[in-house]
Amino acid sequence: MLIMYHTHTTEAFVLGSRDSGEANKYYFLLTRELGLVSAFAQGVRELKSKLRYSLAEFAYIKISLVRGKEKWRVTNVVALHELEGIGKSREKMKVTAKLAGLIRRLIGGEEEDTELFDEFIFSLKFLASHDLSIKSLHDYELLAVLRILDKLGYISPRENWLTMLGGGLWEGETLPNIEKEHKILLATVNESLYHSQL
Repeated sequence: MLIMYHTHTTEAFVLGSRDSGEANKYYFLLTRELGLVSAFAQGVRELKSKLRYSLAEFAYIKISLVRGKEKWRVTNVVALHELEGIGKSREKMKVTAKLAGLIRRLIGGEEEDTELFDEFIFSLKFLASHDLSIKSLHDYELLAVLRILDKLGYISPRENWLTMLGGGLWEGETLPNIEKEHKILLATVNESLYHSQL
């Protein structure tokens, strides 16, 4: 009997990967429709692989996945280019790596959370499209972590934080507000991460 597998196509962000065998890889993906998934890409480390370059670390992609008996398999990838500005800066890449690591720690498994995905991608689009000083990068990282924790329900924000946490879009005026509340925001983030026990 012929078994038909349904193909799921969704936006995704590559949080990380690990090698499997001589030419394969597992990818840890934050997807818009499926949540956090681990997906297998066969032969992706071979030079002839069409998927090789689209599945780079911290890539923003549209990916097609098929659910097998035990795991997700990658069938197609299309690169989305809106975050390319991040790769041009070592400091931005460091911050992105930290945020990707945080997402992997905080999300337990496959569960759709479009609000979290959109927040994460909006924050990275802001990072990609703005020239930020080292200080502004630190403020950006703090705000990005705060907004991720807020979407996951880890914090109880104060009323005067609503402009920093409200809405889906990041704006250039958002970061200056961080300096006034920096100490309390940092303490809130650290306390939330401690109580998450992750």
